[in-house]
Amino acid sequence: KNVIVPWFNKALLATPAACAAFGEELAALGRRLAAHGLQLHYHNHDFELAQVEGRTAFERILDAAAPAHLLCEADVYWVKVGGDDPASFLRRQGRRIRLVHLKDEKELGTGPVDFPAVFAAMDSVGGYEWQVIEIEKYNHDPLESARLSLETLRSW
Repeated sequence: KNVIVPWFNKALLATPAACAAFGEELAALGRRLAAHGLQLHYHNHDFELAQVEGRTAFERILDAAAPAHLLCEADVYWVKVGGDDPASFLRRQGRRIRLVHLKDEKELGTGPVDFPAVFAAMDSVGGYEWQVIEIEKYNHDPLESARLSLETLRSW
């Protein structure tokens, strides 16, 4: 049901026109996927939140495509690292977000993301289908890190 574009070369997002062209390319792909019952999502990183002549590259990419053809898999850790507040981001982009990537770099609750604020924003917007947990760097063996993250998630 969901197809995720996980990354794009940030060097190719240096101008407003380049961002718009990428967004248009994603929109065309999203239209083709929609004809088969699939929905296209773009997974953000910090570099898409950089300003490109007064607006973020991410805003320019999304603005080039209708929400029906391009959604966002919001990675709250990269939003934070990119200089934005994840809860505010979720509220602003809520119409585009069905998948939320819960990441704190290491185990959930050990990094910079304010997850209670993220969950409050998610509750206020609604419409989320999946929450994906990722641990990029481990303080423990992977299964223990996953267990601790799930335990923390359940405590919220």
